[in-house]
Amino acid sequence: MCVLRARKRRRSVMARVAEKFLKWQFQLTK
Repeated sequence: MCVLRARKRRRSVMARVAEKFLKWQFQLTK
């Protein structure tokens, strides 16, 4: 359970970072 929880947490963090990066890139291109 603990491992699964950590994995899920890590996945959400990665997704958040990816979204931030995409937003930053979009602003840069704009």
